[in-house]
Amino acid sequence: MIGIASENTPSALFQKSRDAMASGDCFEAMQMGIEANAAAKRSGNRQLSANILAHLGEVYECTGKDKDAIKSYILAGNYFAANKNLRRQGQVMSKLGELYLKKGILSMALSTFLKGHNLGINNNIDSMTSTFADNIGMVYLQLGNFSMAQKYLDVAVKLRKKNNDKSGLAYTHGNLALLFDQQGKDSLAIYYYNQTLQFCKQHRDTSCMANVFNNLGVFYEDRQQAEKALDNYKHSLSLTDSSNHASFSVICCNMANIYFSIRKYADAMRYAKQAYRHSIKSPYVEDQRDALKVLRKISLARNDWQTAYQYLEKSSKLTESMQKQASEKGVMQAEMENRLLLQKNKQELEKKLLAEKYRVIELHRENNDKLMRWGLLGMFAVVMAVSFFLVNIHRSNLRYKAAMEEMKEVNRQQQALSGIVAHDLKTPLTQIRGLVSLLRMDGHLSKSQQEIADNMLSAADGGLSLLSDIIVVNQIETEVYQHLQEIKIVEVIEDICNSHSMQLHAKQITLITKLDASHGIRSTKDSLGRMADNLLSNAIKYSPPLSVIEVRSEKKPEGLFIHFKDKGAGILQEEKSLLFRKFQKLSNKPTQGESSHGLGLYIVKLLADRNGAQVLVDSEPGKGSVFTLFYPSNLTINS
Repeated sequence: MIGIASENTPSALFQKSRDAMASGDCFEAMQMGIEANAAAKRSGNRQLSANILAHLGEVYECTGKDKDAIKSYILAGNYFAANKNLRRQGQVMSKLGELYLKKGILSMALSTFLKGHNLGINNNIDSMTSTFADNIGMVYLQLGNFSMAQKYLDVAVKLRKKNNDKSGLAYTHGNLALLFDQQGKDSLAIYYYNQTLQFCKQHRDTSCMANVFNNLGVFYEDRQQAEKALDNYKHSLSLTDSSNHASFSVICCNMANIYFSIRKYADAMRYAKQAYRHSIKSPYVEDQRDALKVLRKISLARNDWQTAYQYLEKSSKLTESMQKQASEKGVMQAEMENRLLLQKNKQELEKKLLAEKYRVIELHRENNDKLMRWGLLGMFAVVMAVSFFLVNIHRSNLRYKAAMEEMKEVNRQQQALSGIVAHDLKTPLTQIRGLVSLLRMDGHLSKSQQEIADNMLSAADGGLSLLSDIIVVNQIETEVYQHLQEIKIVEVIEDICNSHSMQLHAKQITLITKLDASHGIRSTKDSLGRMADNLLSNAIKYSPPLSVIEVRSEKKPEGLFIHFKDKGAGILQEEKSLLFRKFQKLSNKPTQGESSHGLGLYIVKLLADRNGAQVLVDSEPGKGSVFTLFYPSNLTINS
């Protein structure tokens, strides 16, 4: 009986759970861990219970139960905080923040890391402060806030040098290399990559070396230095454990892309197939999607249309699955944030109630008359302060309204002037175009004269296009009311697609349309046609030759979605906020030098707002873009 009892103690069960985790049996570890936690609670051993909860957080992560992992980490952190075990509290907070970061919940990750950073500062624990400073820097890097990222990484470097933490310094140097890489500061990025690589080699850390070589491969690939990129990727691949399917898939995919860019299609296909084989076993479904994308691209380049279509079908099924998972993830994230917010509000309310209780007791102990006098005096002061504040707000509102009216009047005058100028310039430009066309038809022009005439004709067409866009913008901005009518989207959008057949043929782009004939909306044909024309025109301009553009409609309970998907260069995160500004041009250029005035997307946004629709954007650099027109359910019609 004694032997059996000892096997069921909290410590014995905890050890069994850790042994199962070490052997890779996550589910056995979870069962033992839950039993150990229940036993520790019954025994009243709070310190042991906290350690078991922290361990359970890792076990739940291993089994994919992220909600339970977050709950376990939070409970363990609270136990450690109550027992003043600061180092264990910091370790658990680091695990929690990393889990939020892995799930893409950046706001919660940043909040958790900042709390850990402050815990280290307040208790003079430099190792904790520097670790959280590193983590905060990487979150800001993902958010595109380079100045804040460098601020915290500099803090980490300073503390690690102070404490001669060479391993931590190498880690921070790697993060600084990524920061300078994204900022385009090449010399600094290479310096910090080499510093990190030197440390990895000294300590024979193959995993560290593989990671640095992979980052250097990405660095040189972004700068179109194919040979250097391939050398670094090959080094990374040779150092990566083949059982690490996620890393293997990513590296092979990167190498396939480079071989494709230098037209070595056989090598590209070989590495793309390796990437796909490993991506199937990878825990990240995005790896499989990226591998299929590369395989499809290579098949198209080799004119293997049947294989390309097979890869396209696999990619479409995978995309649908990913969208379903993303929806579930969004629900879980909102649920988690609401739960944490409710817990925080409950704690604040309890604190306020406790404070109020003590305040009432204190009031009874003092002289009631004295408290009344001071209370009345205080209330009078508050009333006066609030009155003064409200008067100032009222005056500020009046000044603001006057300024806004003045700005509206100036804007109306500018619109009227631009409209007049556009109309007045259109006639002479049309005449110039006609005269140049006659000259080109003459047949007696020399080669240089013919080139000059072609350039003049192109400039005139570009000018007329710009003037037409300006006139359209003025018409939309000054239009007070549009009469909406019931229209079938397939009738409008297919006409637009047909009108772009020459541009598609010139760049050998495949256009796939998946428009349901039953899908209809309440809008105007001109508005939908103009928006579809601009979005399809942009997709053609920014797509490389031999690529695929997809236009499809999708009806959901919330409304109708019309997607325009291309395989272009994608849009930088920091430029997304500039997309719909008037005359705004981004860093990406049309792939064959087509003209762009920066008004197309502004017109789309303007028309969408006027028609009660929305324009949605989903884009990543190097992965293309998806522009979506969304009509809410009150604007859709049933066939």
